[in-house]
Amino acid sequence: LGPIEVVGPPVLLSATPGAIEAPAPTFDQHGDDVRRHGWRAAGLTTSRAEPMTEATPGPPLAGLRLVDFATFFASPYGARLLSDLGAEVIKVEAIEGDPMRPLPEMFEGANRGKTGTAVNLKHPHAPELIEALVKGADVVQHNLRPGVAERLGIDAASLRRIEPDLIYHYSPGYGSSGPKSTLQSFAPLLSGYVGLFAIGAGVGNRPHATFGNEDYYNGLLGACACLLAVVHRERTGEGQDVESPQLHSSLFTTSEYYKAGGEYRAVIPRVGAGLYGWSTGYRLYQCLDDWICVTCTENAEVAALAR
Repeated sequence: LGPIEVVGPPVLLSATPGAIEAPAPTFDQHGDDVRRHGWRAAGLTTSRAEPMTEATPGPPLAGLRLVDFATFFASPYGARLLSDLGAEVIKVEAIEGDPMRPLPEMFEGANRGKTGTAVNLKHPHAPELIEALVKGADVVQHNLRPGVAERLGIDAASLRRIEPDLIYHYSPGYGSSGPKSTLQSFAPLLSGYVGLFAIGAGVGNRPHATFGNEDYYNGLLGACACLLAVVHRERTGEGQDVESPQLHSSLFTTSEYYKAGGEYRAVIPRVGAGLYGWSTGYRLYQCLDDWICVTCTENAEVAALAR
């Protein structure tokens, strides 16, 4: 295709910033090395944790502790994914409870498997409890708007005085700086902001609200960013700041688009105006008595369907 522009790495790591250095790996390209050496793969040395082997009991993140000051869904969901992998996650919420508790299914989806505690972070003795929680922690995360963490004493500088090699994960809505950084952020606002309302509406139709992907992908990307930082710390003993804005996770879901020769193009077709599907072989069809969904992704499959 020649030179193209694509969405960049969606997570920001202060010590190990992302960069495109090689083509995407092929399936299982590094699998043998990872299976043979585990945490020691690709020059990895350990500082806190013993290298994993086939004989190592327990889940892969056993021994990792994360303190979660985040609220609502997106950022806490990422911590839940790490809990699923065996990390100890301590959820810290206000005395009156997380604002998402009135939505029990969503709350459980973002917080199951965690240890919970309720704290008034504005109390005069709160710094003592914060120190007790953070001491020995590997990761601390929150999604408060810029400036709030500093007022509560849970900013990166304050917590690193307690745990110098801490991985500090910040998951804001629009990023830690910029004109929208102080605004609240909820799905599906950011999906609309990056054009997903137009993409989902179908070619030629007016944009309309669609299912928001930003919460789920923000959690997933945040969890991946924390794991990258954990690997770096195991190699070097160095903690770092990690930032995964919800806006970036929305851009991530549009990454089938690229820019070439001044024009926007996509590696998959857009859904048609009738919202039946993407192409002849990948769409809904109405029959005499019902509907069917056909999913043919290869030319040979489309030809077989036609026959």
